Amino acid sequence: MSPYHHTNQELGEDKTIMDAQSLYNFIMLCLKDDDGISEDAYDAIIEYLISINQPEIVIEINSKSKSANGRRYIND
Repeated sequence: MSPYHHTNQELGEDKTIMDAQSLYNFIMLCLKDDDGISEDAYDAIIEYLISINQPEIVIEINSKSKSANGRRYIND
């Protein structure tokens, strides 16, 4: 048995991978927080989304997010 509870190697499952909608929801949740996320974290998210070929999410969060005091956020 795998020491990682999210993986069932016998079935070829890896439950650590998010689908695009779940990833989008998670990013939006982080950005809609009162403090948002740091610019460095935002840049890392954008780079990751580009690397996994998710330009739609990049466009969406770029169009909705604002920047202030080194933080990125989305107003509700």
